[in-house]
Amino acid sequence: MPALDQYSKTRFGAPFRRFAGSDYGKGDTGTGSERIPVLARILIAGALALLFTRSPWFASPGLDPSWAMASDYAFHRGLKFGTDFIFTAGPYSFLHTYFFAPDTYAYVVASDVFLAALYLAPLILWGSRWSALAFVPACLGVHLAMPTADSLFAAAALSLFAICLTWRRIETALLVALCAPILLAKYSFPVWLLPLLALADIWHVVARRRWPIFVPTAVAALIAGWLLAGQDLASLPSALVNTLDVTTYYGRAMQILGKQRDLVLLFIAGIIVYAFIGARLISIFSQGSLYLALRCLCFAAGLGWIIFIAFKAGYTRQDEHIFITWRILLLSIPILAVFVAPVRGENAAALVAAKAGPVLLSTGICAVLLLLWTGIGWPFLWEVRVPGQYWAAFERQQHASMQALARPFPPSVAGTVDAIPWETAELMASGLDYRPRPVIQSFSSYSPRLQALDRDHFQSPRAPETLFLRIEDIDGRLPTLATGPSLPVIGQWYDAVDTDPRGLGLILHRRSAPRSASQQAIGETELHLDQWVTIPQPETGLVLARVTLPHTWLGRIATFLYREPLLLITVRSGSGNERTYRFIPGMAELGFAISPLPIADPGIAAAGLLDQEQFPALSERIVAFRISGSPSAIRSFGPGHAAFSKVWLEPGFAAQAGAKLK
Repeated sequence: MPALDQYSKTRFGAPFRRFAGSDYGKGDTGTGSERIPVLARILIAGALALLFTRSPWFASPGLDPSWAMASDYAFHRGLKFGTDFIFTAGPYSFLHTYFFAPDTYAYVVASDVFLAALYLAPLILWGSRWSALAFVPACLGVHLAMPTADSLFAAAALSLFAICLTWRRIETALLVALCAPILLAKYSFPVWLLPLLALADIWHVVARRRWPIFVPTAVAALIAGWLLAGQDLASLPSALVNTLDVTTYYGRAMQILGKQRDLVLLFIAGIIVYAFIGARLISIFSQGSLYLALRCLCFAAGLGWIIFIAFKAGYTRQDEHIFITWRILLLSIPILAVFVAPVRGENAAALVAAKAGPVLLSTGICAVLLLLWTGIGWPFLWEVRVPGQYWAAFERQQHASMQALARPFPPSVAGTVDAIPWETAELMASGLDYRPRPVIQSFSSYSPRLQALDRDHFQSPRAPETLFLRIEDIDGRLPTLATGPSLPVIGQWYDAVDTDPRGLGLILHRRSAPRSASQQAIGETELHLDQWVTIPQPETGLVLARVTLPHTWLGRIATFLYREPLLLITVRSGSGNERTYRFIPGMAELGFAISPLPIADPGIAAAGLLDQEQFPALSERIVAFRISGSPSAIRSFGPGHAAFSKVWLEPGFAAQAGAKLK
């Protein structure tokens, strides 16, 4: 095993130029080294890697299982990701969701082993007694608070960044290339890694006058991985634009407010971490090592990017998502311990701080994470096993889960099928010919572009023959935002023929020709937050509103750094009743139904909107609305505009299902 140490020294050079070349001959007796034997490092890393094992995800009903199953379904049936299938998940989504399928589970296990090894590589390559101590509470705390693909990938990306800063070699470029399938598992993953690789390339260009290799390698590997997944290059530009919309609009549409305490704790933890980094940089620079200090500064910038994206990922939806941020912050500390380890010549106080500081940080952040975890009533996870163990048992469990989810459907369900807004797991488990619209779950149609893609889909020959329709959305949003401009198109091209007995909503059949329809502008007005807007009142028909609310410069900064301020819409009926919902500006620009609005079961509500004269009891006319928000929201949005149009549809949308709706 000492030969491995010697190989790494001669092949790659000293990782951080901490000591003179003669110090390597002294082994662990070199000043400040304190490295433990490589075999011990490998054994420690192997034990810690077991803490990152995860259980597979099995078929079940619900919003999240539906998109996980749909992603796996799309991969196996060769759908074009980014055009036919638009979501945050990519073609190798099973590496992120851990959704069990017999033919992909080996790749899932290999991916987890690779990420765990990549994360623990600094420990194996350069670990000391003290840095090993920092890894223990980090890995244990993340395991007890349920390890996830996001946290493990972000930590592995930071480790890879540290390796790339240190070594510009074929071996490191190969590690970058091996990340390509994982980058295509979830579209936010390239956002974590590619800027770090660019920073490493810039470092080598500036410090060593070397050509960049990491970003070109990553791009080439991503294209190769895209093609190997059965995708084509022709669809890649559209896929990039569409997935960019999904990822960038996330912070504008998925906000959930949480406790101020959680933000304060994270802010304090961040200050302490960067205070430690600042102290280390000052100490290193005082020893005259400008090169090492600048490289540590570069690493600190990369760590800042990881923490920033982790903050966005965890605190946009400030619920259980906050643990994404805390896990990533915790896993980052041991890598920091390795990268800013003691250098030759530092005084005793600096040496103690460099060694003990990361251990204390790791232990303290672990304690905060576990306290927050128990504070929401979740139990600790303790499930250590060899990766890939229980494969046969998992296969049996997945088969049983699919059988439990499968069910017979009414005879009215025929041909290709889709379901609005999100519940599709039963369709796939039951063997129906599932043909998703571009944005597979309507709550994710965050932007005008995405909503236009769905609208155009329902007018095209690719539209499903059978459509299940419920009028609802998540997070207390205005329920008609999810269908947006697609709703009148659905009313034109479909007839409601039945209702689903298990709650998937109205069963619609596609018509051979669209029913007669017309659309007419009926008014427009300037819009200000916290002011009521009167809705024009035609005698009949569906009133659509197109609302635009431009950001101020302050709003753009707030959205980029944190999240878009929350907006509410209050609607007032003709009888004076008022109801308040969440309002998503990006989902309102192409038009949404504002009057009437449903007052009945979401499963049959569409009949009250698209066939109101026949089913008046299912909806009520809205005469005015008001969009409001906090003081920060008022500062973030300028004066807007609202335009109204009347949509008339030939009667009879729900005539065939009428008896079941009254």
